[in-house]
Amino acid sequence: MGAPAGTNTSATGDWFREGAAFLLDNQRDDGHWEGSGEGMDSLRNTAFALMFLCHGRAPLLFNKLQHGPDWNSRLRDVAALTRYVSHMFERPLNWQIVRLDGPLDDLLDAPVLYLRGEVAWEFEDEQVEKLRDYCLSGGMLFAVSAGEGFQQSIEKLARRAFPEYRLRRVPDDHPLFTGEVAFRVDDPPILLEVHNGLRTLMLICTRDLAPAWSRTVVRGKSRPEIELAANVYLYATDKTQFRSRLQTPTIPLNERKIERSIPIARLQYRGDWNVEPHGWIRLSRYMNNATGTRLLVSSGLTLDAEELSEFRVAYMTGTGAFELTSDELKGLRRFLVGGGTLLADAAGGSPEFTRSLEQWVRQALQDEPQTVPEDSFLYTGAGLDGAVDVTNVGYRRAALGVVKGRKGPLLKVFGVRGRYAVIYSPLDLSCSLLGTPIYNLRGYDSDSTLKIMRNLLLYGDLKRADKARLHRGDVP
Repeated sequence: MGAPAGTNTSATGDWFREGAAFLLDNQRDDGHWEGSGEGMDSLRNTAFALMFLCHGRAPLLFNKLQHGPDWNSRLRDVAALTRYVSHMFERPLNWQIVRLDGPLDDLLDAPVLYLRGEVAWEFEDEQVEKLRDYCLSGGMLFAVSAGEGFQQSIEKLARRAFPEYRLRRVPDDHPLFTGEVAFRVDDPPILLEVHNGLRTLMLICTRDLAPAWSRTVVRGKSRPEIELAANVYLYATDKTQFRSRLQTPTIPLNERKIERSIPIARLQYRGDWNVEPHGWIRLSRYMNNATGTRLLVSSGLTLDAEELSEFRVAYMTGTGAFELTSDELKGLRRFLVGGGTLLADAAGGSPEFTRSLEQWVRQALQDEPQTVPEDSFLYTGAGLDGAVDVTNVGYRRAALGVVKGRKGPLLKVFGVRGRYAVIYSPLDLSCSLLGTPIYNLRGYDSDSTLKIMRNLLLYGDLKRADKARLHRGDVP
């Protein structure tokens, strides 16, 4: 059954979805539920059903991981914290217990996965991979250390799960402490993090916060620990609207007839090229379900690779400035002049990446970029088979000051022989493909990102003659 804010009734995330489906299937046409037995009248059943649907669908503050030998030594830590934060935010919140032998979707029910222990925890390789997948799919792991053994084992977990990123100390001027997120935290605990250049994947607190959370009454000296936890949640959700239990970033893969396949080369260069690769899994499922398109993604190709000539579409992203060798510059020109379409975005809205991309494409094509007009077929979808109207998109909080009231996407292009050879977004697309909030990300909302990418990929896969007809306005 549903639970008031601050309670948990199950160790699996499926209980609410299954219960909600059962209730909706059995609701009568006039909205009530029949009594189910002696002494259970329709009014009582209807009241219980409405309570379940109301409280059970409340957003989750944290998932609590059931794993190590002392995972629940503080029985009421997350329960009490959820109650306090619900009062702070003036809306109901829930929490739940999850295990690593359950589906990944259970972990993704909440933006934060909470771990707390005193002694060392052991993780098998499959469990490390599950935690890595959770973080790379948009979640954040928040470990609170109550003992040296646990601290060492979690630092070891960080190195195993993310060997490509270093564990670093969170600086004192971080938004979690300064009040930028919500609450100012003076004398903060030492926090360590694994950061991929755009968002925090793991956060490790070296001070035990659970005793303060577990107190029945919140007194003055306990508030910083609770306010820090509230900051962690708001940081992980970009201070956006709370996500219902019925909303999930996961897109299931539906069975449907495949209408087309699009081979895509994700380009590697000397720099941060492999940004949020899990977003392509979600995009591939969306394209399959919405357009019957199978994406055949090849990652790690270089611009000077001979195999690049086999692709019509290449994709490039990054978080900062980058350099190309003379051979890579020649390969870029060869690909673009030969009919290929390069799609790109500045991950996180990085202006440094945008400037570098424009610099190298200028050298390759001896041309200047143009802004895509607001009535372009790339936005309206006119004449582009399978495309959708994106003339009115949603922007993330941090991008609103950049676009200044713009309704459509902000895309720029370089042209070659009457077609678009390079189409790029100075605002983020790659990170937004995850479908999860990211703090201060300058980009589009998740739904808009999928639709924009849909139109760009469908255009890029066209033959040159079909692109020429679109640009001449010769459309059906």
